[in-house]
Amino acid sequence: MAMFKWNSVFEWGRRASDRAVATPVISTRDPLLESAIAHEQIEVLYQPLIEPLSGRTVGAEALARSAVARSATALFKRAASAGLDERLSRLVQRKALRSASVWEGALKDLKLSVNLLPEDISRDGFDQWLLDVAQSAANAAKEGGFFGFHAVRVSEGEQRMLDKLAEVLG
Repeated sequence: MAMFKWNSVFEWGRRASDRAVATPVISTRDPLLESAIAHEQIEVLYQPLIEPLSGRTVGAEALARSAVARSATALFKRAASAGLDERLSRLVQRKALRSASVWEGALKDLKLSVNLLPEDISRDGFDQWLLDVAQSAANAAKEGGFFGFHAVRVSEGEQRMLDKLAEVLG
């Protein structure tokens, strides 16, 4: 399955709340990953979501990729061990929403799927943060002559669900 990268020509300022996320006690510091997150060097690639009956592309799932880890699972595990999982998750969500807000042509009607960490969902104020980021991206897109979002789907990542199931069954 092909993936594509969308480089937005727009860059919006990050909110102070995005940069100053409360970090739990860090067991293992990871300066390379800290730097990659701080400089937004985590790439977001998009995997097409295909409607099985028609074969039509109906959306795109945002996937995190980085040179500091061989897979998204390894990247998020590394972030978790360094206490950076919230910052990484928010960065990927923010970049995906920014990019999707300026999709044009055939891309503009695609649904965007963004995976969330289980911890994201349970954090106080996360729902409002996500809505604020989506609204900010949509507003900036309108100012640039774009239309914003058609649909956004958020879901807990499959690997995290499998890990939780293994814990319960284990």
